[in-house]
Amino acid sequence: MYDGRQVIDRLAREPLPDLLILDFAMPEIDGEEVLAHVRADPRLVDLPVLLATASSIDLKRVKRASGFLRKPYAREVLFAMLSQLLERRAAPKGEPRETLL
Repeated sequence: MYDGRQVIDRLAREPLPDLLILDFAMPEIDGEEVLAHVRADPRLVDLPVLLATASSIDLKRVKRASGFLRKPYAREVLFAMLSQLLERRAAPKGEPRETLL
């Protein structure tokens, strides 16, 4: 998707994704605003969100992301992060879930 508005519109419909890879810098609505929207929606509060960016950002501002990747990144790193996030999502409720940074 091209911008944050499209992401929010898509997340309003079923089926919901298992994971969201979100660019921090997007036109109209940026990744930080989309992440705030996701975490405010009870249907999406536990959705793993992998935030990717080429810019420098304050990680305290995006602490509600499940993981963070700095562009450019190797394909293998992306696949490893996706695997970890999806495995953690499949773990039984109540098990501790750490943020990957």
